[in-house]
Amino acid sequence: MKRILALFVLSAVCVFADQISDARAAMIGGELVNAEQILNVAIDAAQHSKNPSALDLPLDLLAQVYRREKKFPEAAAVERRRIDMWAGMFGDNA
Repeated sequence: MKRILALFVLSAVCVFADQISDARAAMIGGELVNAEQILNVAIDAAQHSKNPSALDLPLDLLAQVYRREKKFPEAAAVERRRIDMWAGMFGDNA
């Protein structure tokens, strides 16, 4: 049973890493809409993670995508979400 659970966790981590790699590749290729979709899936997966900091990287990349798309209010909202996440873990002076 422990082996199955470990395999499941490892495969979830690999899928998450693949999503981040795919999103970065899409960003580099200028496929910002595709990157945004991939990152939203990664964010959804990270929200269900036991590691709350797993949200940081996909949120950071999504904010970058929004800035490149000149969607500044959306980028600011994502950055605010990151700040709130870290403040919730470490306090307001984090």
